[in-house]
Amino acid sequence: MINLTFTAQRILLRAAQLIGYEHRWIKGRLIVQTTGGGLYYCALGAIALASSEVTGQLECPESLEVSKAVARQMPAGHSAIYTYNDHTLTQHKDVKAMFCKAVAEEVDSPALAETPKEDITSA
Repeated sequence: MINLTFTAQRILLRAAQLIGYEHRWIKGRLIVQTTGGGLYYCALGAIALASSEVTGQLECPESLEVSKAVARQMPAGHSAIYTYNDHTLTQHKDVKAMFCKAVAEEVDSPALAETPKEDITSA
C-alpha cells in the first residue's frame, strides 16, 4: 500500500536510516544536541530531522504523512509514536522494526530505496 508522496517517501527513508543508529536513539526527548555537536533523537525526532534535511522544515505535511505511516506499524495497544518510543519495555530494535515495516509498505521506488545517504555515524 503506497500512500506517501515522493517527498514523504524520501523523509521516511532518511528517518529509517537515522533511527538505525542505536547509539543515537533516545527516550523522553525529541532531539538533543551535545556540546560536541552529536545528535540524539527519538522516533519522532528522527522524522523531524529527516524532514529538515529533505524539505528544510522540521514539520511539514509530508512529515505528518510519515508519522502516520510509522504509527500504523506500532503494535496493538499503543496510540502514539512518542509513548511507544518512551515505553519502558520498548527497545531500539522495536522502534527500528516499526520504521522498517513502514518502509516496506510505503516506499514505491527501489531506486529511491537504494539512494546512498550521508553517513552521520561520525557526527
